Amino acid sequence: MNKARKSKHKFSLLLTIVLFILLCVAVFAAGKGIHNKKQENPEDQPILEANTISDSNGVSQPEAENKYTEGVTLLSTDNDGEFQRVSVNLSPVEPEIAHSWGTAETQDNGDTVHYDFLFTEDGESFGIASPAALSEDDTSSDLAETINAAYDEETQTFTMECACHISEDEPFDLTLTMSRITWIADEKIYDSELIRTFGTITVYPTANDVKSVQFETPYPFENTVTGGTGEVIGAELGSYSIDILATHDNMETMYSTDTAALQAEEQQGWLQAADQLAQNMVLTFSDGTTRTGFGVLRCSYENGMVVVHCGLGNESINIDEISLIRIGDTIAWEN
Repeated sequence: MNKARKSKHKFSLLLTIVLFILLCVAVFAAGKGIHNKKQENPEDQPILEANTISDSNGVSQPEAENKYTEGVTLLSTDNDGEFQRVSVNLSPVEPEIAHSWGTAETQDNGDTVHYDFLFTEDGESFGIASPAALSEDDTSSDLAETINAAYDEETQTFTMECACHISEDEPFDLTLTMSRITWIADEKIYDSELIRTFGTITVYPTANDVKSVQFETPYPFENTVTGGTGEVIGAELGSYSIDILATHDNMETMYSTDTAALQAEEQQGWLQAADQLAQNMVLTFSDGTTRTGFGVLRCSYENGMVVVHCGLGNESINIDEISLIRIGDTIAWEN
């Protein structure tokens, strides 16, 4: 295995990367069985074909001349409202490296080793790629199943997802690399060794489709801690997230950046009420299927209302197929 370059970084910089990986592992849930059809070797796939794959909204990616594309193939890109989710195939990735993703191996001398799959955008901002969750049905929190779902051992192809910053509709170059990170116990420092540069592809950002709905009759809710009241007045539906739009007592104060103005007990009560709203919301689609269990990512006060931002996980939804929204037993909106 070639070693392109070797550099030592101070503890504070690479500790951030390691902590970030551990966080990814703790929260990551991936689909099973995405490789029912074996991936072809990247070198056998026409590069232009890889760059004309449509995104989830049916908008084709413009053709682009890629650089150093021998080991990375663009599969898709999707805007989730906060990031461009870019899925790629990386090859070759040896089985022992792929199956060690998210774990650190302790050496006989006390050092620990793990592998990072890193991406950089236009050579500046960087992030850590994770095994892609491409299944629409089954999910698993088991790390081994996550890796098995994203890795094809026969072709040594690892399907990864990069959460890239959203640009102003400008294309950007995405470079994928793999590094070996060693915590040297005696020296109390990290050693970062670049193992492979898979290549650079050009990514064209996609738009985030949002559907705004207004409830004909606002849905009432209560802060059970203080007895305060509020109303849900509508929602903004996205492919990967939902914003519940509400008003309630003292909302200007509760979400103020002036921490001295916050009343901890009352604020906690409103956050609990927001979480209850998210858990009780049910989306019904035109084919009769439903979606529930949305997690609150944050609450904020914007433009005279409270925005409860809820994530949908790794499985996107078709907002055009939503026919009914219920909160508990109440029909809040119907198409």
